[in-house]
Amino acid sequence: MNRRAILMAAVAVVVSAPVMAQQETKSPAVEQAAAQDGRSAEKQLMVLYVDLTAMSKEDLAGGVRAAKKFLDTRRGGTQPVALMSYDGRSVRVMQDFTGDYNLLERTLDQVQSSGGNALAADGAAQMGALQNVVRMLAALKEKKVVVYFAAPATRTPGGAEQLEATIQAAIQANVAFYPLDARGLAAGPGK
Repeated sequence: MNRRAILMAAVAVVVSAPVMAQQETKSPAVEQAAAQDGRSAEKQLMVLYVDLTAMSKEDLAGGVRAAKKFLDTRRGGTQPVALMSYDGRSVRVMQDFTGDYNLLERTLDQVQSSGGNALAADGAAQMGALQNVVRMLAALKEKKVVVYFAAPATRTPGGAEQLEATIQAAIQANVAFYPLDARGLAAGPGK
């Protein structure tokens, strides 16, 4: 599967079905190759991106808990993390890249308290906001990882074109998406 197909599948998950993020692992060979060519194995930037338009207050509370738990698993590392949010009007950088995870957790609390002010957005608007995140990160030369906290968006007219534009922008900017359904893993009826 090529990189475009993988990115398309990852972003499509955001607009269709719940997923559960898993901790990223690297093989020893990847770690060694990165060290040999002068790159740090953790030399990537991470963004926690909270889509406030796609979550109820309960979903947002669960998303913030999941984000804090995610940060706890990374605590002690050297990877810089930023926090961004989308409120239906604009994408905002809530906290620039930092290794201060306590500051990030306090900022997540602020995001949660402001979550009730978000405007409703359809899937195309949500993908457009995600494309704005990619544009904001494009100038940075490092590999970028966006952990996307949201509930799945609904498909809307024009959404496929916006999805394609977002995927193309992500490929060009060296951005990978890891969508996380803020509602958690949901079983269907009778399961």
